[in-house]
Amino acid sequence: MNLQSRPPSIPKLIVLLGATGTGKTQVALQIAKRMNMEILSVDSRQVYQEMSLGTAQPPPEEQDGIKHHLIGSQPLSQTLSAGQFSEKAHEKLKSLIRRQKRILIVGGSGFYIQALCEGLPKIPQAPSEIRKKWEEKLKTQKGIEELKKFLHQHDPIFCQRTDEKNLRRWVRAAEVIEVSGRPFSSFLEEKGRLRTPQQNFRTFKIGLKMNRKELYDRLNKRVDHMINKGLEKEVKKLLQQKIHIPPTIGYQEWTQYFEGKQSREKTIDLIKQKTRQYAKRQISWFKRDKNIRWFFPHEIENMINCLKHEMNP
Repeated sequence: MNLQSRPPSIPKLIVLLGATGTGKTQVALQIAKRMNMEILSVDSRQVYQEMSLGTAQPPPEEQDGIKHHLIGSQPLSQTLSAGQFSEKAHEKLKSLIRRQKRILIVGGSGFYIQALCEGLPKIPQAPSEIRKKWEEKLKTQKGIEELKKFLHQHDPIFCQRTDEKNLRRWVRAAEVIEVSGRPFSSFLEEKGRLRTPQQNFRTFKIGLKMNRKELYDRLNKRVDHMINKGLEKEVKKLLQQKIHIPPTIGYQEWTQYFEGKQSREKTIDLIKQKTRQYAKRQISWFKRDKNIRWFFPHEIENMINCLKHEMNP
């Protein structure tokens, strides 16, 4: 159903998206302040309390008095799947809508934005011990090969359709196969959705774009800034406390360094390389969505005018 044919009583929510490093945080603050909005973060890692530096969580003093939701709100002891995050975000959205708040959804995790805005097939959840077992395999090349072998044996369709670099997705597939006895791809072909009619809303998406070279330069500098702010100490503290860290760029690369198998310089270079690769994958994901209106980060006035028109047609 297109937006024009929906009943006018259904609220319209603005979604600001884009690859990591395109300036979503600052642009979101300007939009939220100008349009009296609260920000709902849809980020698969910013939600965790203990991962502030490596996920670039905006600290309270940089939130400019704008209310933020789902940033640093979840302990790492209770990791969330995309479906669980979607349910949590929907509950928050319902609360904000009941209080007649204007909402700006912000994020770069395409799969999580899809889960929130469009729903996901009803895929079973795996116990945390099963998820951790498969995530542990990502720490070694041998483990990664075992993961891939398992999936090629049990779900070749998934393997054909999914980028081998998206290891988190491969872990999700493996855990679902283990708990359900069915190929993960078979669930994706079902039409069942998590959302219910009571949770429906309209969305209008705007995206931030940037010259590739400029983006990569920004990402390199961003990693340097995180290092200077204490990312190494943040990761070391989590490892010393034996807190399980979900596979995350900026965290998983330090293991080899702490074990004396890799130099600090090499570790930082790997983080930069993987961050650039991640941004490239985000851009590819968002390109599939033809309903996104794209702007450069400096085009704030154009964004504001566009959003005012959408919110007050």
